[in-house]
Amino acid sequence: MLVSRVCVLLASAAIATCFAKPCAAVETTSGDAGSQVGADLEGALGFGVLATGSGTESLGLLGAQARLRVAFVQVAGFAERSQAAVDSVATYGGVAGFWLSPTDLPDFDLGLGLSRRTYAHDTPGGALGDYALSTPAVVARLAVSDRAFGRVGPRLGARLSLSWDTRRHERRFEYEVSRATPAATPTSDSTLVQRSRHVGGVSVVLSLTIALDVTAAAP
Repeated sequence: MLVSRVCVLLASAAIATCFAKPCAAVETTSGDAGSQVGADLEGALGFGVLATGSGTESLGLLGAQARLRVAFVQVAGFAERSQAAVDSVATYGGVAGFWLSPTDLPDFDLGLGLSRRTYAHDTPGGALGDYALSTPAVVARLAVSDRAFGRVGPRLGARLSLSWDTRRHERRFEYEVSRATPAATPTSDSTLVQRSRHVGGVSVVLSLTIALDVTAAAP
C-alpha cells in the first residue's frame, strides 16, 4: 500500500538523520547526559498491523504525546487515533522507562506502560451494528531520535510500538442470504447466516515522530 511505503520511507529517513548527528546538535553544558532534564510535545504518524482472532488487518495511526525526562528516566502520556479495516480505535495511556543519550549518537528510549483502547464501529444498517468496546492494553515502545539547533528545537525520530489487549471481545451478528429462484416462483428461499467477529488483539506499529523539545541541565 502507498501509505505503508511512505511511512517506512519517512521512518528510514528519520533514523538516517538521527545517526548523521548534525553539527548543530545540542551540546551538554556539563558533558554528562545524566545531568539533564527535558520535555517535549510530540506528534506521530504510523502504519502497522493488528492481529485479532478474526485475522490480520492493516492499521493507520495518528498520535500525540507529552513527555518529561529527568536524567535517564522518562514518563509520558499519549493519545492515539487508529483506523483498522472495520473499526476505529481510540487509545489513551501512559508509559515510563529509560532514556539514553550517548555522546555522538542519537538518543534512545525504551518505555513500558498501560493504556485503554476503545474499538468503535458505526455503519448504519450494517450487520455488525454499532458498538464501542474497550479493553486495557499493555504497551511497549522502542524509539530513536535526535534534536538539533541548541536547547530548544525540533526532534525527529522513529518509534516501534507493541500493544497487547488484555481483554478480548466477541461480537456476534447475523444476516440473511437469499437464493435465486425461477421468476415464476412466488417465494424465494433464504438462509439466516450467523457469524462472529473478534475485537481486540495485538498490534505492531512503526511511526515517524516529530517533536518540539526543550532540554536543560539539571539544577
